Amino acid sequence: MESILGFIIGLGVLFVSFMIFGYQFDFLDNFRFLGDPIGNTISEVIINIIVYGLTLITFLLLILFLGTILLNLIVKPIYQYLKKLLGKKEKLKFTDKKSKYKINSFPLNNEKGEFTFFSSLDSLNENKNILYSKNFSEHHYAINGNVNDFSLCSKVENLLKNDIFTIDNTQDGNPPNICTFKVNKEIKFFLDCSIMHSSDFFDKMLKLKKKETISEFTIKDNCLVFFLLPNNTDELCDSNFTTKQIKDFSKKNNNFVEDRIKRKKALKFEVPNGNYIVNTYRFDDVFGDTEISGFEILGHLIELKK
Repeated sequence: MESILGFIIGLGVLFVSFMIFGYQFDFLDNFRFLGDPIGNTISEVIINIIVYGLTLITFLLLILFLGTILLNLIVKPIYQYLKKLLGKKEKLKFTDKKSKYKINSFPLNNEKGEFTFFSSLDSLNENKNILYSKNFSEHHYAINGNVNDFSLCSKVENLLKNDIFTIDNTQDGNPPNICTFKVNKEIKFFLDCSIMHSSDFFDKMLKLKKKETISEFTIKDNCLVFFLLPNNTDELCDSNFTTKQIKDFSKKNNNFVEDRIKRKKALKFEVPNGNYIVNTYRFDDVFGDTEISGFEILGHLIELKK
């Protein structure tokens, strides 16, 4: 929308500039530049100075609008692509193991300073007013020294009464990878927080009897939603909500959810209704040793409770 508007304005400015030049060269034959006379009478001098000033201002505006168009249509998309390309990190493969499960990954459009959340669609709609106006950075995240481990999954109980959960970013600042797989046709979700390739640990992890249960929650609308929210206190966060956005969110119930989906900052999955359980798996549980680089948590499993 911004690109189209900038393009229309640029065309309008270009048209006005040609009109001014037409007036200048067709009707003011005595106009001169760089030391030459710019008129034979005082009135002609004044008119020519005004026309020249308007021409200069018009060209400056034209450059500004054309620069905006180039920024939106060419420079900005290239910058976003390069940022994602350079920021993408491959998982480290330590073994030749292959998983028997078909694991599908679903990326969100994550930007610096954003955190990952998940809940039922009902819970999201009920709490949307609080979600886009409150500061979540004061709790749940290791970067502020509030928790001991990176990548922790926790329920946002300090601000919300409903079942909404957040996952801390990894030690290198990356969000968890949202993955799905099926066991006996039943869909399960794994929030992968490790630096290792999932095939190195996934099958062994699922066989473990030891589980660190985080919480349980209920889905009644057949919909599980993963979404991103900005850190309101991080000045370097490019996606902080503006006053205009917050005002727009408050006008209509679905505006906030639609905004998240439009910006590719939300994913909706159709799931069976029922009680779901969230379990955390750690490096030590799978390998019997401590992960000293700060990636102790391998990930979080969300599945229908049996």
